[in-house]
Amino acid sequence: MDFHLERELRLHTDPKRGWAINEIGAEGQRVGSDQIPWEWSFNFTATSCELSDTFEIGQPLNFKVTAADGTVTEKNSGDGKGPTIDQREIIRAQLRLGHPRDDDNFWRQTTFSMFGTDRAIKDF
Repeated sequence: MDFHLERELRLHTDPKRGWAINEIGAEGQRVGSDQIPWEWSFNFTATSCELSDTFEIGQPLNFKVTAADGTVTEKNSGDGKGPTIDQREIIRAQLRLGHPRDDDNFWRQTTFSMFGTDRAIKDF
C-alpha cells in the first residue's frame, strides 16, 4: 500500500537544541537521526517543463428543493448573468536533485522519503 507508514513519528523537544521529529521502529527504538528543520538549500534541475492554458465554461445549475412541508422552491446556483468562465495558466515541471554542473556522485548520496517510510521519492 503506497500510503502505509512503516514507522511511528514522535516530536522531540529539547530546550537547548530545539525540536526534532524522530521515526520510531516496531520495538520502540529510534530509527535514524533526528530530523531537524533544514537551514541549507537544495538545487534542483528541471528535466521537463510544460505550460498549459485552460478555459472552463460552466453553466449555472437549476434545481428544485422540496421542504419538509412539501413546498417546492426553484433555485439557481449562478448569479443570474449566464455561464461562468474560468481561465488558468499552469506550469508543470519534472525535477531532479542537483545542478547540471555538480558532481553526480555527490548528489546521488542524498535521497528523499516521506516520514515513516523507506520509499524514496524519485519524481518532484
